[in-house]
Amino acid sequence: MKTLVVIAAIASSIAFAPAWAINKCTGADGKVTYQEAACSTDARGALQNPSPAPPADHRVMNPADVARALDAQMKGDILEEIGKNAQVRAKEMQGYKPAPLESPPPSVVSVGMLPSQVKAAWGIPSAINETMTASGKSEQWIYSRGSQSAQYVHFFNGAVISVSTYR
Repeated sequence: MKTLVVIAAIASSIAFAPAWAINKCTGADGKVTYQEAACSTDARGALQNPSPAPPADHRVMNPADVARALDAQMKGDILEEIGKNAQVRAKEMQGYKPAPLESPPPSVVSVGMLPSQVKAAWGIPSAINETMTASGKSEQWIYSRGSQSAQYVHFFNGAVISVSTYR
């Protein structure tokens, strides 16, 4: 992209530069001078670095045309770069397996779990018994497992303190 800016700057300076001619003049005394003006009649002169005539199809671009051309070129370069970056990222991503969004909840209830974790593991209890004492709140969650068995989860102040089974 830097090269585009440099090319545009050079092109605009060439397009709008005046056609200067440098004349090499040799005086009667043999002294050589360089000047923009034509040599005097008593001096012998030669035109140095004459500006070439522009080709017949030469067109001087106005600043708006130059800006549009540069804008189109930069957009093309940017889109090309984006495409290359996307291809590189796609190659880098090959072989990677996405991590699971959520690990499955444990099916085992253990001491220290929170009520939300117990619900995630075993679901909503069949019944809840609550007890308030001077030392805090205790709960007993009952999970019925058929007519002959049940599991009990005991909480104290919001954490599991024991799990028991009735058979």
